[in-house]
Amino acid sequence: MKGASILETVLYIAIFAVITLLTVNTVLTFTRAVGEIRDMRHTIRESVIAMERMLREIRAANSIDIANSVLGTSPGTLALLGTPDNFTFSLQSGKLFLKKNAAPASAMTNSSVNITNLVFTRFVIINAEAVRIQMTMDNKNFYGTAILRQIYK
Repeated sequence: MKGASILETVLYIAIFAVITLLTVNTVLTFTRAVGEIRDMRHTIRESVIAMERMLREIRAANSIDIANSVLGTSPGTLALLGTPDNFTFSLQSGKLFLKKNAAPASAMTNSSVNITNLVFTRFVIINAEAVRIQMTMDNKNFYGTAILRQIYK
């Protein structure tokens, strides 16, 4: 038997095409998964940085400036009165902003993430105040609570 028939050649080409398509599909799926994981890690990193800064400043504050805060609704604003610095956290155009004293507000999150929900809830306990933060960043929910330390010292 010399050479291959046309039927065998077509069959080999079909098998090769199927294997190639499966390999390309697998590579594309892995590439997409790696991109999604990278985006998720970036969102989590941004949220942890923002949440930690807010919680640290809440813990260090003397009190909440109720008149300049928007509590219980989104987009929320939290104004903290401290010694020596006052801080205001607010949501503008999908970004978290921090205003320290009379300085202009600066962005705490970068432009690659989008915050769609920011709610500050105030709790009054017998000798203390607490603030719960609910934040939705890139369709992922993040929560944090802190007690103002200056009140219960």
